[in-house]
Amino acid sequence: MGRSRFVLRQRYLVGIKLMETFFRGLFVLVCTFWLSLEEAGRFGLFATIIGLLSFGLGYERHIDIQRQVAGRSLTAIRRRMFDTLRFFRLHYMLVLPIAMLAAVVGGVTPWSVAQVFLVIVGEHLANQAYLAVLLDRRAYPLLLGALV
Repeated sequence: MGRSRFVLRQRYLVGIKLMETFFRGLFVLVCTFWLSLEEAGRFGLFATIIGLLSFGLGYERHIDIQRQVAGRSLTAIRRRMFDTLRFFRLHYMLVLPIAMLAAVVGGVTPWSVAQVFLVIVGEHLANQAYLAVLLDRRAYPLLLGALV
């Protein structure tokens, strides 16, 4: 009985992550085709920068967390996850202002920079929500929020 619940939960996890990835890709594709060539190029550049910053903000921290909490209690896992969120908050405060300043110096409007900032943080947290579910099944609401 326990094994079948685990397999069913994993299927839901994979399905939700696939839907999130599909809808994100569909959004980028639709936006790209609705824009003029110049705007589509700028949009593609923004999408690339957002992806790179989202990856860079994480430092693949999740792999480190998995190693540290393997075989530990749920309390230890949750404590480590909260420590990691504090790390991300500090990292946001250090890395994102530098990236935003570089964008403004490069000629991007402050309004666009603010929007990109929100998307970068959202993208990073959506990826981390998926990874959190791998450690603690009670994090499913985070993954569903990322899907929405």
